[in-house]
Amino acid sequence: MTTEPPTGETPPKYYRIHASTAVSDVLDGINEDDLVHALTDLEVDPMDVGEDYYEEHAARATDEERATWGKAYETFTAEIQRADDNLSAARAAWETAQGLHSAAIEDAWNDYAPTDAAVTERRDEVVEMRLEAEAAERRAQAQAAQDAQDREDAELGPRTWVTYTPYRRSVKVAPDMMVPVIHVAGCKVTGGHEHLPYANEYKEARRPQVEEVLLAGAFRYARGSATTDKLPTKLCGRCKPQESLHKALGTVYDDWLEGVESIQDPMPTEKGMATALKLKDEWRTRQTPGYSLVSDKYQRAENLIEPHEVLIGWYDPDRNSILPNEPALERLLEILPDRGFAARRIKEPAAFRAGDKISDTGVAVRRLTKAEIRRRKEGTGPAAVVDLEGTDG
Repeated sequence: MTTEPPTGETPPKYYRIHASTAVSDVLDGINEDDLVHALTDLEVDPMDVGEDYYEEHAARATDEERATWGKAYETFTAEIQRADDNLSAARAAWETAQGLHSAAIEDAWNDYAPTDAAVTERRDEVVEMRLEAEAAERRAQAQAAQDAQDREDAELGPRTWVTYTPYRRSVKVAPDMMVPVIHVAGCKVTGGHEHLPYANEYKEARRPQVEEVLLAGAFRYARGSATTDKLPTKLCGRCKPQESLHKALGTVYDDWLEGVESIQDPMPTEKGMATALKLKDEWRTRQTPGYSLVSDKYQRAENLIEPHEVLIGWYDPDRNSILPNEPALERLLEILPDRGFAARRIKEPAAFRAGDKISDTGVAVRRLTKAEIRRRKEGTGPAAVVDLEGTDG
């Protein structure tokens, strides 16, 4: 389909447009379009879109415009080609100059290399001299420090121990970890921290200092604050300073150890009671008789048992009650000490109106203290009940 011009006028001519991408590549940043457009010599119907994408567009032009625009495009492409040729020539000249430059530098270095080697060797001599002087200074300082320590140790005694006193509460989780710890000097646990000038948690200690730390203990922390509950100083389990402390402190250490080992630990929970007492196979169930916890309400009201004791008796499921059982109670007195627990008979509460009578339904049971366990092993005394009231470790 063509558009007919008005009668008497010359119809306009339309030419296919050439869109060059090769030339447009050099116009990055100059030409905002992606293509460079020029007219071809092919005259076409303006409604003819061609057979492919590259033959789609056409433009109207007079003969004079076509001649002018064609020469402009020839001039444009010629100037582009000339610029490309100049760049290629400059690149070739640069590559030649670069090769000459590299060769000149290599020749200059080859001439100077022996001098550089000589200067470097003399430099290394000075570096070695400085290193030797620094090493000698460090040896002299170490020897002076050792001599001073030897003189001090000769006068005051050796620094046999290292004490650890924590002060950063945020790094400790367990409340009983915020207590001093005593190590033998050289213990791997301390890791040399006692020699760091900026640290004050680890300190070397002689007899007076270690005795002070040993007896000081610390208050137990809860929620970041100290409580009134006192905890004893700990002794390192790796270097085991017990023997050296006993030798140096004598009865002071013995008294401290007796106090620490006499701390009364609480009884197990009701759920873990049978396992802790090693009576799991003899513990009551709903259907079978056996040992059982006994209500101690009246015994506690009349101070017949201590806060750290519980009552153990014999349960009969048929009668759903705790019943008298002398043999079972006496057996507890025999077997529990070897299992780490003390057992004793107590009187019946006055509220029971039983008169001055020993209870036949329950015995008071508590954990043995470490001191009592130690004495049993040493054979130095019975696992007797110890009054621990007021002991703070």
